[in-house]
Amino acid sequence: MADNVGVEVQSVGKFFTNKILTIPDYQRNYVWGKDKVEAFISDIREHGEGKPYYMGSVLLFKKDDSTYEIIDGQQRITTLSILYHVLKGGLPEACEELSYTSEQSRWYIQQAKKLFDENLNHEEKEAWKDLFEQLMFTVIQIPTQDLAFTFFDTQNNRGIPLSAADFLKAYHLRAVEKEPEQKGCAKLWEQSDKLGNQDFGNLESLFRNYLWRGRYWTGRRVDEFESKARILDEFQKKTHQNIGWVQLHSRMRMPIQAGEPFFAYAAQFAEIREVVRKEVKYFLDLHESSFAREFLQLSCMMFYDKFGLLQLDGFAKALEYAIGAVRIKQSRICKQTLRNEFLRDSEQNLFDVIVMAYRPDEVLIYIQSLAWVEEAYANPPVNIENNDVRVRYLSKCDKAGMRDDSARGELIKVKVETNHA
Repeated sequence: MADNVGVEVQSVGKFFTNKILTIPDYQRNYVWGKDKVEAFISDIREHGEGKPYYMGSVLLFKKDDSTYEIIDGQQRITTLSILYHVLKGGLPEACEELSYTSEQSRWYIQQAKKLFDENLNHEEKEAWKDLFEQLMFTVIQIPTQDLAFTFFDTQNNRGIPLSAADFLKAYHLRAVEKEPEQKGCAKLWEQSDKLGNQDFGNLESLFRNYLWRGRYWTGRRVDEFESKARILDEFQKKTHQNIGWVQLHSRMRMPIQAGEPFFAYAAQFAEIREVVRKEVKYFLDLHESSFAREFLQLSCMMFYDKFGLLQLDGFAKALEYAIGAVRIKQSRICKQTLRNEFLRDSEQNLFDVIVMAYRPDEVLIYIQSLAWVEEAYANPPVNIENNDVRVRYLSKCDKAGMRDDSARGELIKVKVETNHA
């Protein structure tokens, strides 16, 4: 196989001729921002004219005699094609069929074009027209798609690192056999990645802060935190080619089938996260700690996954009240605080209680049975200062109309009124 891999050092000028370049659906979007483009301009200026400048290797999968898929190097190739267009008024021959359907890619391309236009003066634009003969690539041609995927997984450790979500997208697109379905899955992934946000990155957060935790933190197995390797192990290595019929307690914890079902799973929970965020925003906004907000939202996602909107508001209210008790006990909530309190050290793992419950009221009864919650409100630390995060939390609860007959209501009256006196 190694004998069929072609390796050649070429100028970018030569690389841009006598071929058609395409970008496979599993590739990430173009994301070179202002810092990367300006750093590239600065490097070329410092290097000086007339001397070769090495830009690393690019990996191509040769589909036929003239068409090549970009496996590694898409960000640099796109940037150079933008520069070529700015300097020469058109795209290089090899890049004329490159297609960028992503809104994010198109935005970054326009920004890069603007940066080249604004940063290069007239003399530089004229002098740089010959630059592409100085810029050098090591071009590696891969003869089979399987080998191309292997290179993709192992070579993407330069430039802008690939996230766990990038690898998951690439892996599961391979399991989609037909090209139209591949394109459909890639489009669904992009839509989910932007759901509820002004920018992209929704899915990386979804897998990292919600789905991995919801699936992995079972029983007392809660001492580990998410990492790229663990996310890939859960959503890539442990996926199945064909599941068949299974009885489910939880869609979040269901076995995952590679390919199209994986993309449906990701899209489903991207939508669930957004629905839940809107439904329980009132409770999420009470907490300054991102860890508290993530734990509350994940728990509500698991509850919604099991019971829909039925009693979701009551569940969010009960759990937020219990999380508030932890806040009163501690001025600092760190990553493991709520995990330990509700999953590891509690009589039962809250996530397991949600998953195994037959009725929503069973979960509410369990939360309300936690004796330490009322004790924490009834016996707060005596040294809470007026500017303490706990007083700010109680003030938010007061503004939200939570002066009820509970132990928290009594604490609000004491601490907030004392603070305002």
